[in-house]
Amino acid sequence: MTSTVNRRQPATATTSDPVILASNVSKTFAHEGVQQHVLTNLDLAIRTGEYAVVMGPSGAGKSTLLHVLSGMDAPTLGRVRVSDTEIADLSPRALTEFRRHHCGFVFQQIQLLDALSVLDNVLAVGLLADRNRRRVVTRARELLARVGIDEATQRKFPGMLSGGEAQRVAVVRALVNEPDVVFADEPTGQLNSEFSRAVLDLLSQVNAGGQTVLMVTHDVRSALRGDRVLYLRDGAIRGECVLGRRAPSGNHTAYDLVADDERRLTRLTGFLDEMGW
Repeated sequence: MTSTVNRRQPATATTSDPVILASNVSKTFAHEGVQQHVLTNLDLAIRTGEYAVVMGPSGAGKSTLLHVLSGMDAPTLGRVRVSDTEIADLSPRALTEFRRHHCGFVFQQIQLLDALSVLDNVLAVGLLADRNRRRVVTRARELLARVGIDEATQRKFPGMLSGGEAQRVAVVRALVNEPDVVFADEPTGQLNSEFSRAVLDLLSQVNAGGQTVLMVTHDVRSALRGDRVLYLRDGAIRGECVLGRRAPSGNHTAYDLVADDERRLTRLTGFLDEMGW
């Protein structure tokens, strides 16, 4: 069967224009009369086709950063542009429509709809962006199968799933509308090593096809998939580690891939030590 996962031309992560541009972004929350500054004067550019990873200590503002960059939450100050659109200028209805067509989300809280089957949970998102039901069903089934969700499980309801199964369904739901940017908040947090690898392989494939991935993770091995790792602490980007493109698995021997990952791991762990990880 011909793959339906990607329709874009692959982008060159080191030369392409930004798909996300954040300028002087701050985010403040008020709690019992006290102002909590979560993001502070943050500037960030994510290039089209890049696989960027955000790491940092708990409470650094990583999830808040994803919410602000994706339009799920508004910055207190500053501007955010996604796919050449100033999202702060959009009405709530227009912003919802924009996210529907341009953004995919993997949340820490999985948020599947209990009344819908696994397949229908995925289709509910895909059909909002693409009215061709046959095409969406084909794409949804293909993606679910690739992360180990068979046809019998696709007919189950969320309450019948393990935490790992639900997490994999949530990843597919984020990818089914073929978004410009995939925002992934700890996408392997509830998965064992086998299914973590399946999810990361899928994210790498859609990224290789031109979709941008912005992933938050605490897992160093997962972070090795990125072209660039950004370190967030106290609401600001404190440094970055450029890893470059990871070797495609189809073009190298298993030995070459292990050696490449070990080189990347040495560079990343050295960077994280400098950042005080």
